[in-house]
Formats: sequence, structure tokens, C-alpha cells
Amino acid sequence: MYLICGLGNPGSEYELTRHNIGWLVLDQWRGSLLFNYKKKFKGELLEVDIAGQECLLLKPMTYMNLSGESLWPIASFYQIKADQVIVIHDDVDLSLGSVRIKKGGGHGGHNGLRSIVSTPIGDSFLRIRVGVGRPGDFLHPHLKMETADYVLGKWGRDEGEILERVILGAKESVIRLLQVGISKAQTEIHSIDYSKL
Repeated sequence: MYLICGLGNPGSEYELTRHNIGWLVLDQWRGSLLFNYKKKFKGELLEVDIAGQECLLLKPMTYMNLSGESLWPIASFYQIKADQVIVIHDDVDLSLGSVRIKKGGGHGGHNGLRSIVSTPIGDSFLRIRVGVGRPGDFLHPHLKMETADYVLGKWGRDEGEILERVILGAKESVIRLLQVGISKAQTEIHSIDYSKL
């Protein structure tokens, strides 16, 4: 069994913000399956089959900086090891249009990852890094604001079309990771720039 956790913040004020892209990716499965999440372990949990693998989709409802308080109890209860945990999260170090698959590493200043790494699950879980860019990048050359304000900001109209492709690309990266393993999935996904499709 795999635990696939999309990071985000609960509450209407955080809907459609860059920081919540992990939830937007998970919603691709909920929408297609027409099932609702069950509330368990300080989160919303949905059991699905992805690429022939039994998976739990998790949206922590703890706010971003406490995501580990939801993820770790679920991993412990279902006896899911770190290499069977996939965390989908926003990444300001990648431009919008980029999706990367990674195993292990630090938290890079991301509070959701920081919370998970601080639990017994450690830092060797799998990550789907979804690029959201930074103020001043190719979509926002004149935008000047703090990174924290930027990731908590809503998606702009100019980002909408690329965002749709990136969300589908992140979903596909999870599927390919489960189907063919990390090395082949990285080769396939990392060569795609979703901003130019």
C-alpha cells in the first residue's frame, strides 16, 4: 500500500493558492472517482487503486506546518514505510511548468516537509515537486513580494492554462512512478516542460 499525501492548508481563504497545489493534484482522483474523503487521523483520507496499486490519498487538515501530525499516524497505523510514502508539494525553486520526482532530501525551507521530516518517517520518502516559480520569474517579471506571501497568493489568470497542464502532469508522474519505478519515471517526466505544451 502507498500513502500519497498532497500538502495544503484547510479553509476557503487558502483555496486555489500556490501552496495548495498538492491538494489540487489529489482532487483529480476524487473528481474522477466521485468519492468523498473520510475524516481520519487529522486529515481527509480516500482509498483508491492507482496503476494496480492500493493507495491512500491524504489531505492533512492540520495546516501546512503540522502536516506530519496527520501523515505519521496513518503511516504507522497502516504500517507504510517511508519508501511507500509519496508527498506532493509546491516548490518555488522550480518554475511553473516543471514537475520533478525525488527520493529523500531535506525540507528546503518548506514547512510541510519540515513537519514530516521531523516525525519518525524521516526524510527518505518520495516527493513530487510541483513548480510554482517565484516573484520575478518569466510569468511575473515585475512582481515584488516575499516568498511566503507569494505561495499563499491565488493563482493568476495568466497562469490558469499552464496550471491545468501542470496538475495533470503531476498526477501522471504519480501514476508513472507506481508503474515503472523512480528512475524511469524521472527520465520521462523531467523532460517535459508543461508551460510549453
